Amino acid sequence: MRDLLELRDEIDQIDSQIVDLYERRMAISEEVAEYKIAVGKKVFDKQREVSKLETLSRKGTTPFLKHGIRELFEQIMSMSRKRQYQLLTEHGQTEKTDFKEVDHLNYKNAKIVFQGTEGAYSQLALNEYFGENADSYHVDTWRDAMEAIQNGEADYAVFPIENSSAGIVSENYDLMVEYNNYIVGEQIIRIDHALLGLSEADMDDITDIYSHPQALMQCSKYLESHRDWEKHSLKNTAMSAQKIK
Repeated sequence: MRDLLELRDEIDQIDSQIVDLYERRMAISEEVAEYKIAVGKKVFDKQREVSKLETLSRKGTTPFLKHGIRELFEQIMSMSRKRQYQLLTEHGQTEKTDFKEVDHLNYKNAKIVFQGTEGAYSQLALNEYFGENADSYHVDTWRDAMEAIQNGEADYAVFPIENSSAGIVSENYDLMVEYNNYIVGEQIIRIDHALLGLSEADMDDITDIYSHPQALMQCSKYLESHRDWEKHSLKNTAMSAQKIK
């Protein structure tokens, strides 16, 4: 067994290499931004990033490492996009806004949008914050929710931002940067995941499970003990539950 100080010294050396590589990557990202500015290309290329995340996560040797690699590169890509958006602003291609102080927010007669379907955790947060009688509706994606506010179809949207076990929801941070909308409130809710199946189902018969990527990460310790199960990512947990028939 190696000495603890020796192990920590090796970790420090690896971390220094990671920092150097990160700075190199960000420098190249700035060049990418300059190119996109010159040709009028959008910063966020979802198809490219989804493909790259899939390729990188497959390099992991265990489900835990696969999730960790995906989470790591989601953060790196998020920081890259934020820097590119900063450069867009510096070039005068996006409107630079500041926070605006208001005396109060009027929720009366407000229309609220959330992503997913009936029973989603976002709907639970919505009900706790605005009340169960709030005028609300759901859309397929978080971008749709942002567009609803932008187009005046909704007054407020409920977005998951972070959780204590799997970290931030990076896609939504990116949307916050892209759209000129503001965070105006916070609702903390408890998330309790459950493994659901049909009444006649047996644990030994399980071959595939479906959930949101964040939920899969939050349950990674349990799923690690069932490596033969195929994991599938869907838009949210409520949609995943509806898939089981």
